[in-house]
Amino acid sequence: MERLFAPGTDWLRNPPFLRLDEDALVPQTFNVKHGEKIDNAMNMATHVTSVASGMAPINTMLQRIAGRATLLRLLDMANAKKLSDAEVARLRTWGLDEKAQADVFGYLKGKRQIEQIDPDKLPFQTRERMAAFLFRVTRHQVLEGDASDSIELMHSTTGRIVTQFRSFMVNSYTRHFLNSVHHYDDWRTYAMVVLSTSAAGMGWAARTYINTAGNPEQRKKQLTQENFYKNAVAQSSWSNVIPAVTDAVWADALGNDPVFANNRSTGLENGVMGIPSIDLFNKVYGSTRMIGSAIRDDEEITEKQMRDFWKIWWFNNMTGVRNIADQALQQFPDRKDGTDRP
Repeated sequence: MERLFAPGTDWLRNPPFLRLDEDALVPQTFNVKHGEKIDNAMNMATHVTSVASGMAPINTMLQRIAGRATLLRLLDMANAKKLSDAEVARLRTWGLDEKAQADVFGYLKGKRQIEQIDPDKLPFQTRERMAAFLFRVTRHQVLEGDASDSIELMHSTTGRIVTQFRSFMVNSYTRHFLNSVHHYDDWRTYAMVVLSTSAAGMGWAARTYINTAGNPEQRKKQLTQENFYKNAVAQSSWSNVIPAVTDAVWADALGNDPVFANNRSTGLENGVMGIPSIDLFNKVYGSTRMIGSAIRDDEEITEKQMRDFWKIWWFNNMTGVRNIADQALQQFPDRKDGTDRP
């Protein structure tokens, strides 16, 4: 049945050399001689990172689970006496019109198990309608970096800088947030919001607990009830742009403390300063100060300077690597005079 919704095929549909902007619709990504080669190399590195980090295999696994759950739900609906208005509305949203619904449900009626469905015995039109429906639903539930999911702005130089590490956030704005608003009268919308928020909160707590191993002071500071609630909302699939917009206005524009601090798994901020290119510039600038401290006899290299220097490098936020680095960086003093804060 997985032939119908093709989990894990995003590598075939989105190869590193795929480009939506051949310098016609938007400016060239890098206005240099070998700009496209650099761009393609960066895309290839993104693919390698997605596999090495485990995110690509996890996404494929989640799509398989979503596909099976969707098939089971279709079987229940096909054998139900009557569908609610909310259920019919969801079928229409995902492209299953009245005729397509009759075709698909007509084949599924009487079946109780997925194993009873044989794709080879499905009528061609019914198979194509079911495949299109399953593909839409699984990609709605489990997002992937499909080039067609993003607007043209995201493929321009400015757009790619502003939305760095935020493609999931931008795509989930339409897939989850706006879709949830559209189906506000369906109880499953609220069940999804509660489940997504709960899972996000537990995931954040587990990740923070692991990342603060060996640093009880930092663990106590981060694992608070207030931070749990904030991160549960910020990292849920439906909130997407809310933390970024909130901190951009509340913290960057009005000068207050950020509301959703330390909630991104990348370790970046939510506002303007959370754009990776800007963050990298700040870290490089901050780490250069340790050159002066190393030269002068009356100054010591501080922990902050070393943390800025460490965060320049690849995989600095990876669990395990981060724990080892944290233990090493704690050996440096807080102040230039070689003393620590009380």
